[in-house]
Amino acid sequence: MRSRALTGIVIAFLAMACGNSTPSGANSGSTGAPPPPAVVSEADFGHTVKVVPGQSIRVQLMDRRPFPGSSLVWTVSSTNPAVLELRSSEHGAAAPLKDSPYTAIFIARRSGTAQIQAVGATTCEAMRKSACPDRAADVTVEVA
Repeated sequence: MRSRALTGIVIAFLAMACGNSTPSGANSGSTGAPPPPAVVSEADFGHTVKVVPGQSIRVQLMDRRPFPGSSLVWTVSSTNPAVLELRSSEHGAAAPLKDSPYTAIFIARRSGTAQIQAVGATTCEAMRKSACPDRAADVTVEVA
């Protein structure tokens, strides 16, 4: 009797261990955690980033203050919030003659394409605005 119970437990264990196996590289259809955030910087301007639904995109830029009265301060937005939603953005502490980080977090909501549009507003107190133009760039995000 004891031997039969042990055999039953071993068979049940083996059935559980083998029942849900999938070939290597196959999509099991599970809803595991999304991949780590994709990171975007100025080096990615004009390029395309590919992500999956649920994945986040961390935009890391530098606000610059090279000399008193001069600055470049970034903001970002999505051209298609239904595909790529801006969740948060934060400027580091501003200090004269110091660069500070600007970070924005987007989440890929569904399949499609959107652009992250970055606008760098400039101030140049010692110059005319025409000599100190604002900057603009984008990064295309494909969600599949």
